[in-house]
Amino acid sequence: MKINFSKVFGKQYKKLYLKDQKKVDKIINTFIKNPFDKSLNNHHLKWKLKWKNSISYWFDWRIIFKEKDNYVEVLFISVWTHNQVY
Repeated sequence: MKINFSKVFGKQYKKLYLKDQKKVDKIINTFIKNPFDKSLNNHHLKWKLKWKNSISYWFDWRIIFKEKDNYVEVLFISVWTHNQVY
């Protein structure tokens, strides 16, 4: 699996508290090992975001990503709260 990060993701990640950055790192490592791990709640988004997926981390936070060729390549797009996504 090839992992890429958008500039937006990088900027949002840098704004997180260190403890939240560590949580994001842990979730991404879990994702790399198994994108369908139940703890991630990996799911497709709807409406205008239907070409993207989301995984959950820590209560209301979501990591938005786009996968290509059945998870051969993944682009992490942003770190948002549930309300920001919808």
